[in-house]
Amino acid sequence: MNNRVRVLAVLATGELVAAGSFTTASGSAANPIAQWNGTTWQPLGTGLGDTVHALCTLPSGDLFAGGDFTSAGGAAANHVARWNGTA
Repeated sequence: MNNRVRVLAVLATGELVAAGSFTTASGSAANPIAQWNGTTWQPLGTGLGDTVHALCTLPSGDLFAGGDFTSAGGAAANHVARWNGTA
């Protein structure tokens, strides 16, 4: 990552997610959230608009992020976003 990792979470699939104030992970844009696939870091969707301070996974496998952002995946998000594995 090119900047600070603030939080980590493990998805139901076992993949590790990192979030914080970085904009790249393993040389790819990852605004500021990325997942580890066992080999390399990949962006999680199209990312979030600003710093992530908290991550939480639900038993359903969904991931919640909280932070300074007002967009997630190109849509408006007032500091909270939910990732369902696709969007």
